[in-house]
Amino acid sequence: MHRGEQNNNDFDFDAVIIGNSCVENILCVKKLPQLKSHKEVELAGCWTSVGGNGLNVACYAQKIGMKVSFYSKVPEGIYPDVMNEIGRSRLTTSNIVKDTRADSPHVYIIVEERGDYSVIVSDRTGLAYRPSDLSPQPVIGSATYVHLDAFTLGSLGTASQIEAANIWLDIVDETGALLSIDLSHALCDNLPDRAKEVIRRAHIVFGNAYEAASITGADDAASAVEALIEMGPAGVVVKDGERGLVYGSALGIGKVPAFRSAIVDTIGAGDGVVAGTLHGLRLGMSIEQASRVGAAVAALVCGGHGSQGADFSMRDVQDLLV
Repeated sequence: MHRGEQNNNDFDFDAVIIGNSCVENILCVKKLPQLKSHKEVELAGCWTSVGGNGLNVACYAQKIGMKVSFYSKVPEGIYPDVMNEIGRSRLTTSNIVKDTRADSPHVYIIVEERGDYSVIVSDRTGLAYRPSDLSPQPVIGSATYVHLDAFTLGSLGTASQIEAANIWLDIVDETGALLSIDLSHALCDNLPDRAKEVIRRAHIVFGNAYEAASITGADDAASAVEALIEMGPAGVVVKDGERGLVYGSALGIGKVPAFRSAIVDTIGAGDGVVAGTLHGLRLGMSIEQASRVGAAVAALVCGGHGSQGADFSMRDVQDLLV
């Protein structure tokens, strides 16, 4: 294993982001027919981007003014691409474990011109932390929030990944930082007990409407938010696609409509919600106000190809919020 570090002398962060990184191969099509039809698929464009839930949240949060420390693990084959993006995004601090044994995962994202997409992915073992990767113990510092994506929380379902995730969770508990988590289809569908376990430990929970309904059995996003709040977190934000966001806390439940903006594709939009909402909460906003920041960042993310295609700053977010 090799650990790549940048600027680790200062441990005063707004947020520590722990999550996966990958290289995305994106194919944009006008319309995707059923595979059995044998029809030719007209390609509208193709491009490559560096993404992954953890990297996206870290980069977007940095763009809008947060001081971020980012932790991730990647196979050697994509290490240069990830480090280049980290440098380009000017992340405050990064600590990237390079796995010299695992193959790089193949990630193909099929995007329709209207912005919807599906992901085809191969084995991601090389992205998963093992307990040995966390020795010596990572430094969280004085970060207000620590965010773990669903992959890092154990969505592969291996004993090694879950043990490593529990080490991360214990580190967060020891520091007193507020835990933020994001759900995923894999975590909620395949490991519902694990999902509920980490939801109970979290301060704020993010998920999309499908994930929230899957883990709660609720019929709609608002009911799912209410059910998630009853599990213990102080705040919940459910991403409900073009309908916007549904947020909740002990003070009640509300909705934030999606901002109207030009959509190139929606890759990374959910990670934009996480980054923007955490930034708002860090500034002392209510969950309603912070969710509006999250919705604005999501809209800006949709303005570029792939996860890192859009260039924006907090000024652009503020322009949308007016």
